[in-house]
Amino acid sequence: VNTSDTSTRVTVALPPAFQPFLQLAPPVFFVQGGGGRQSVGVRFQPSPAMLRRLAHFCYVEPGLDGAPARPHFLLPLQLQTSTLSLPLSAKLRCLASPSEVRVSPTSLRFGRVCVGQQAAQPLRLLNLSVLPVKLAFVRLKRELSVRGGDGAGGWGEGQAGGGTGEGEGGFLVLLPGEEREVEVCYAPLAAVPLAAELCVVTSWGDRVGVHVAGEGASPPLTVTPPGLHLGAVMPGQKGLASVWLHNPSAQGVVCELCPPPAALSWLRFSPTSVALAAQGSARVEVTFAPPQGLAQVPDPAAFLAD
Repeated sequence: VNTSDTSTRVTVALPPAFQPFLQLAPPVFFVQGGGGRQSVGVRFQPSPAMLRRLAHFCYVEPGLDGAPARPHFLLPLQLQTSTLSLPLSAKLRCLASPSEVRVSPTSLRFGRVCVGQQAAQPLRLLNLSVLPVKLAFVRLKRELSVRGGDGAGGWGEGQAGGGTGEGEGGFLVLLPGEEREVEVCYAPLAAVPLAAELCVVTSWGDRVGVHVAGEGASPPLTVTPPGLHLGAVMPGQKGLASVWLHNPSAQGVVCELCPPPAALSWLRFSPTSVALAAQGSARVEVTFAPPQGLAQVPDPAAFLAD
């Protein structure tokens, strides 16, 4: 603020040691008299070299809970004016925040997973910065997908992965110091091993790789269709449906079918024991028969409590 009656020319004297990390715009400007004001833009670009070269202008605040230390800078500046013989002094306070996002674990091993099934493992993300960060999982294999957690932030544009090829999914926003757990899912498409890297990209341009390993296995038994939708049935009547069991292996297998408790589901399988030869198939009949005189459907929670 210029409190004099005449305009003043101001030059900001930036020491050469500050110039790789600090820029001011404009460096020279005029301030009108009679209470005129002028703002100056400051661009602060800290780097690891700044800690070494400007150590005498810095004090370090220890990090908590394993977080990196936070260096604070107090940088002196001088402003030369056309109306004063002595320069004006100013101090610029800066906080250099780390841009690290900690990902743990750095390796996920799913082992053997049958084709058509899915396995999931947790992955924890911790924002060690004092600024919010946006994360994205990019270049996901078709077998991999990521499910985000609940709460503020969450996934933007749905979950990541699970497309028809190597995909780029949604994003996750982490607040300063926030830790979030997501699920990495592996659903093999064929009985082949998988060795891939799950790439986490931040809005600061950092990349973190997580090694993912797994192996697809042929299922010992396939069921067609994989799910049944039985229509409404009056008490005392029956609803019938069929499923096919197929043995894709080169050896015979014996299957025992275990329906849910009859008092809860009123389901029956016929037959309950099936011997399947190599590459063989068999039909199983599913019967839904609620009892006559049923007035109320039992509560599953009460049944399990008993």
